[in-house]
Amino acid sequence: MAIAFLLAYLTYYVRPVRHYSYAVCVSSGGTIYTAEPDSPFAECIAITGSHISFVGKRADLENLRAQSAGWLGRFQSLLTFSRSGITDTRIAINTLDGDLSILPGLIDAHAHPLEYGEASMGVDLVGCKSVQSVIARIISHISLESAEPSGIIRGSGWDQNLFEGKQFPSAIALSSHPELQGKKIVLRRIDYHAYWVSEAILDSILTENLAQDVKGGKIVRDRNGRPTGVFIDNAMDLIDEILPKRTDEDRFKYLESTAKEMLAVGLTTVNDAATDLETVEFYKKLDAQDKLPVRVTGMVNCGYTYCGDQVEKVSGNKFNLRSVKLFVDGALGSWGAALWEPYSDLSSSRGILRAPEEVFPPLIQQWVDAGFQVNSHAIGDRANTLVIDSYEQVLRNLSYKSTHSP
Repeated sequence: MAIAFLLAYLTYYVRPVRHYSYAVCVSSGGTIYTAEPDSPFAECIAITGSHISFVGKRADLENLRAQSAGWLGRFQSLLTFSRSGITDTRIAINTLDGDLSILPGLIDAHAHPLEYGEASMGVDLVGCKSVQSVIARIISHISLESAEPSGIIRGSGWDQNLFEGKQFPSAIALSSHPELQGKKIVLRRIDYHAYWVSEAILDSILTENLAQDVKGGKIVRDRNGRPTGVFIDNAMDLIDEILPKRTDEDRFKYLESTAKEMLAVGLTTVNDAATDLETVEFYKKLDAQDKLPVRVTGMVNCGYTYCGDQVEKVSGNKFNLRSVKLFVDGALGSWGAALWEPYSDLSSSRGILRAPEEVFPPLIQQWVDAGFQVNSHAIGDRANTLVIDSYEQVLRNLSYKSTHSP
């Protein structure tokens, strides 16, 4: 009875001592910025598992460590263990040298995390200054990495502006190396607004689809009208249609790869700037299972039709969705940004509008009425004029009033 009373007394009347996995403190020249208005700066931060459990002065942290080292602290740790699973009552304090500081997790306001993760597993073509350099990297990659089950070789990062002549490459060029002949190769341009594919991929596309021009995109053709192997903006859909559909297993693999790189540089939140409906459900499922490795804010992308009846705003633990992404034009490097005047280096083009002008004002209005923030991809001056005019029209339709004002 006496032992039971003692345990009850200690459980309910002894103030618990917090226990930490480790702590980090700054030197006199550094600081910890908390972003909290009442206490914006601190000397130390302590971490328990994946949670911040202490932010404050070093003296206070030292006092807590002294308490945990005593017999009462050790006894309390037994009580704490049964509730939280924490077994380490020692506080290892690490001190940063010099004037180093600690900031809250950084947020990437515009990214494509799944595409980035996918690209990291393919051929890195960033910086290639010739078609031969691209081919060399592909050969090196396939000698080290296993091919996809589909047999498709993927890569990204090429930029024809680094090549001599600054002209788009061709499918025939990829077949110039014996080891690549007959291979299915899909290479994204550095701006993600164009594909460069091999002859084997061209052969996989229905002839009637290649014969037609694509609204809101372009199939680059030779003098005889034959596709050269480069597909820009909406024409990229022809390639996507023959590629294996992305699975949730793929999505998690790509997200996990991106998250590791994000966390290594202090990024803890990412805005996914084009989240299709399947990926929205993927993020929601991961969040419900507490498996999201970073915080994600999505921008739902349903193309140029309204899909507000298929998606709702989300305010989850690590996943949030309250905005939509519309693509109005392409990118400058692939001559797809919609301009009022012709390109100085391609006088035959003024860029691409991804959909007819009249599509955007009512579509934006529908999303605003549904309570979504609208984010529009617009690079060229013509595209930005269209976006601003559309926003102006929507704002003009909003009705505000002050009732019962004096």
